[in-house]
Amino acid sequence: MYRLITTILLGVAFAATITAAPASPRHWRPTLADLDRVIDSSNVYDRQYEQRIAKAKQKLSRATNDADRLDLTRQLFFMYKQFVLDSAYVYADRKLQVAQRIGNKEEVQFTQLDIAAILIKNGDYIAAIRQLQSLDRPSMSTGVQTYYYSLYGELYESKRLTALTKAQKDYYEHLRVSYRDSLRNLQTTKSIWDAAEFLRTRHKYTDALHLLVKAYDNLDVSSRDMGYIAYAIADIYDKVDDTERVKQYLIISAISDIKNSVREYISLRRLAIILYEEGDVDRAYRYMRKSLEDATECNAKLRIFEVSDVLPIIDKAYDSMKAAERRHLTVGLAVVVVLLVLLVCMVFYTGKQLRHIDQARRQLLKSNESLAEMNSKLNSLNTQITSTNEQLNDANSRLRESNASLGEANKIKNIYIMEFMSKCSSYIDKLEAYRRSLNKLAAAGMVSELYRKLKSKTIIDDEVEEFFEDFDRIFLKIFPNFVSTFNALLRPEESIKPKHEGRLSTELRIYALMRLGIVENENIASFLRCSKQTVYSYRSRIRLRSLCPDDFENQVLRIEWRACQNSQYK
Repeated sequence: MYRLITTILLGVAFAATITAAPASPRHWRPTLADLDRVIDSSNVYDRQYEQRIAKAKQKLSRATNDADRLDLTRQLFFMYKQFVLDSAYVYADRKLQVAQRIGNKEEVQFTQLDIAAILIKNGDYIAAIRQLQSLDRPSMSTGVQTYYYSLYGELYESKRLTALTKAQKDYYEHLRVSYRDSLRNLQTTKSIWDAAEFLRTRHKYTDALHLLVKAYDNLDVSSRDMGYIAYAIADIYDKVDDTERVKQYLIISAISDIKNSVREYISLRRLAIILYEEGDVDRAYRYMRKSLEDATECNAKLRIFEVSDVLPIIDKAYDSMKAAERRHLTVGLAVVVVLLVLLVCMVFYTGKQLRHIDQARRQLLKSNESLAEMNSKLNSLNTQITSTNEQLNDANSRLRESNASLGEANKIKNIYIMEFMSKCSSYIDKLEAYRRSLNKLAAAGMVSELYRKLKSKTIIDDEVEEFFEDFDRIFLKIFPNFVSTFNALLRPEESIKPKHEGRLSTELRIYALMRLGIVENENIASFLRCSKQTVYSYRSRIRLRSLCPDDFENQVLRIEWRACQNSQYK
């Protein structure tokens, strides 16, 4: 874990960090798009990192004394520790041989602990415990003991994450805290990492956050330590349920990890889980796949286990999303084909009608002779029609009186039916225009442009947005006081204000559908094009913010409506 790895940094290192004057990242707020670009360039960063490793290896091959060999094997170990664990183990073993050869007892103990650290990251807990228990702790210096206790803390944190039962998790957490306390009592100069971890363990999140943010503000944006600190800050915000800041600092941590070629990380995986819960399945899938690829390249079995535990769920959702997109594309193509067939039929029919028009013209000349006689008959019929119209007017009056007695539900349905018919007519016109544009592209042989248009989701997204805009407009005509009445049911500080006049937010749209009688989460999710879990989360969250949670939704269903004044809805 980041918070355990960093315990090896002592207070002296922290003092050096805060007394420097690097560019502050206080106002650096990278977005998911920035992270996407960094991930796309990850191969570039890895190649640059491999070049640094290659240079260190060349220096090692030219080393002429054991002191230089010890320094270079130590450097290569730490470079590979975050990149490829198998290679890190190889250089730890070589470092151990050099340290033993020159009789550097403290370096021997540090290296034996390095090997234990690799075993922990590799998920070989039994071998790691055996390695740690084989060491003579009383003979260790304070620096070695600091590393020793921090590894025990990391070991039990890893075992807690892979434990199956709550009792096991609680037991390993107890052991982890015990070793953290031992580490805290041991050190005379406390590092920022240890101080923050101690406060976080005792639920003093505000104090821990203050320490970490202070250190964060004094880091350069390219610093490797930024990944550790940003992750620790995100972890504390997670404890207080501030999801937006959790995402913000996980993005920063993930960018730092990838730019520094760290493959044994947590940030990107945790960010993928949050995005999946928010409905961004595409990004969640890509981030989780990237996490699995890096963990596999690093051979970090614990990280592979963590990713494999979640990836099948996101993978299934991603496949479902892509299948839905393919179905929509198939339906769109089918509609285009049908329209093309209709167009051919219309052309054929028009040609046939033109031939009939000429025949009809000649017949029309003959028919003009009989028009005079027919006009006299029509005058008589007009008199009868006038009488009939008076009777129809009386009948229409009685019909209007009868219609006035219809219930609220029928009036609302009539309004939405009229809008739906208008929307259908508009959509047919748009499809015709879209068909014409595709036909022009096909006729011009612009196959790639035609394929790009067919592949684009812009028309679907625009239609969805226009559909929601029409829904909001019609609903607010029927229920003009819906927003104010709805907010009156919430606590004053929890009121919801739509971003635009005459529009509804997603939360308001969910309850608008419920007011119209659509109360099932599955039906609401289908209408709003989101997941059922998202609808459930919104309903639960809004209900808890209301003045009367137990009767809140019934109160929404009783919000009064007002008949539209526009004549087209009468």
